[in-house]
Amino acid sequence: MQVRFDRRTILKGVRIFFGLSVASIAVVFLFTMREETLSALRQAEPGYLILALLLINSDWFGSGLRLFLLSRRITKKLSYMGCVKAAVANTFMANITPSQTGGGPAQIYVLYKEGLPVVESMSVSLMTFLATVFFLVLSTASIRLFGLNDTLSNTTVRIMFEYGVSLFLIIGLLVILFVCRPALLRKTMTLFFDFISRFRRRHFLRPGGRANHVVDVVDRCHQIMIGYFRHAWGTMLLAVMVTGAVFLSKFVIAYLIVRGLGVEAGLWEVVSIQILITLATYFIPTPGATGAAELGSAVLMAGIVPVELLMVYVVLWRAITAYSSVSIGTAVMLRSMGKETVMFEPENFILQEKKTAP
Repeated sequence: MQVRFDRRTILKGVRIFFGLSVASIAVVFLFTMREETLSALRQAEPGYLILALLLINSDWFGSGLRLFLLSRRITKKLSYMGCVKAAVANTFMANITPSQTGGGPAQIYVLYKEGLPVVESMSVSLMTFLATVFFLVLSTASIRLFGLNDTLSNTTVRIMFEYGVSLFLIIGLLVILFVCRPALLRKTMTLFFDFISRFRRRHFLRPGGRANHVVDVVDRCHQIMIGYFRHAWGTMLLAVMVTGAVFLSKFVIAYLIVRGLGVEAGLWEVVSIQILITLATYFIPTPGATGAAELGSAVLMAGIVPVELLMVYVVLWRAITAYSSVSIGTAVMLRSMGKETVMFEPENFILQEKKTAP
């Protein structure tokens, strides 16, 4: 498997993202548009909407802070603004690639461009993902303990929720297992390469083969992760706290939009629904969960937002939390890449760059 991006593929992904978004919003429009919409907008409170727009900065700068804190355990050369650029690139590429597959490679690429070696960039990115997993698992527990039973009674919603939660739990448990048992990880990889080599003429683990490079790189990443777990618990805890602040700021944006539309709602009620939406759509195989995010939000927020304002809410919510990141991220990525083509190859864990023809 290879993740490849250049100016052409990035712009193509942007077009697909916005195309699917427009189609999804059109569906919401068909089912929710009412004559009362314009009159209902007269009760809007712009102050809340302005605050929601400003709060999206906390996502980019908070995610950059998390990268900066973790990278400081490896090197002091990486700047904070370089980490912010990497975070913006991550959010951007996650939004325009299926199942967010481009987010990690884009972040690694920008960290690499900012001066952090590839293996170290991979390790830092993995640690940020683990912080995200840990926070969302805690969020799952909060939903189980404090509410949303009525929302989860919907079969489709429950299936999506269980799907997201299960994937996060499996990933978290596997990482913990392999960190605690490094020999098991190496043995698992060796058995895997032995198995798939049966279908090829040449063995993957032959001297000089790519598989040996994979094992060596994974060992290096593992040593860095061990360093975090053994000697940087404070940094890890801080990274989880920053992750929580970043996600909560995005959840509060939804609450501010609701209040900005003049609708009374409880903060926890809105935030808990946003947690559910995040868990249910995180691995949806469309760019940025487009389609599922708009339609899912319309369905789940229908109990809070009046039907005549539902379309307006969905548009504002996606515009602030997603469309703004895609717009700014496009500029960041195109400027960072120039005319290069970037290929991130999991089979040999390297970043290849080549100049495209002028």
